[in-house]
Amino acid sequence: MKSMKILIVDDDRDHADGLADFIEMHDCILTVAYTGEEAVRKFAPGRFDLVFLDFKLPGMNGVEVLRAIRGIDPEVKAIMMTGFMVRDLNQQIGETDILEVMQKPISLEVLLELVDTCRPETTVLVADDDSDFTDSIGSLLEEHGYRTLRAGTAADILKMATSNPVDLLLLDLRLNGDHGLRVFEQLVERGLKIPTIIVTGFAKEESEAVAKLYAYSVEKLLSKPFAPEALLQAIEEVWA
Repeated sequence: MKSMKILIVDDDRDHADGLADFIEMHDCILTVAYTGEEAVRKFAPGRFDLVFLDFKLPGMNGVEVLRAIRGIDPEVKAIMMTGFMVRDLNQQIGETDILEVMQKPISLEVLLELVDTCRPETTVLVADDDSDFTDSIGSLLEEHGYRTLRAGTAADILKMATSNPVDLLLLDLRLNGDHGLRVFEQLVERGLKIPTIIVTGFAKEESEAVAKLYAYSVEKLLSKPFAPEALLQAIEEVWA
């Protein structure tokens, strides 16, 4: 799975760093800001999946920070932290859209549950003209928490990749009536730089195409047939 990107905003450096160290052990990438102004400077659209905000900060308070970053990325999820009574803070927050208000000291168990509920889906496009292959691989990936799209032709691959957020492409080299290299080049021409794992039963015969794809920064190649564990490991290594 892709690592979740989290921003922690707290002027209590020990608390912020302690939370960051703990959450980082659970497949997350952490950034820490010790003031609201620093948080806004570090923020950018799509850079973070979740923000933990202390309410009481020097300068901008947590609500002011939230309004500022929502002006940059309206979709970002946020959790407010406070040493005050939650009931009192709820009155000050008003209609501000947040997932949760957590009272310090933070319950680490509850915190991890909230992080897990906010994890973005990882979408894998399985592209192969063998429908049995796409169905079996798609089912395997869905059992392990991935969302899958399945395509059997070059036209379907291009349509799905351009109309859906795709995080990873599993691309067979030999498609019915087309070639994986040409499809990949068309994706690049359209500005779609999708992490890609090539799957093929003809690695030696396709060595020239494989070399060109590696020049495009294709992540990995898996030779058919491969064990399910090999595929899962290869996908995890893409996000490592």
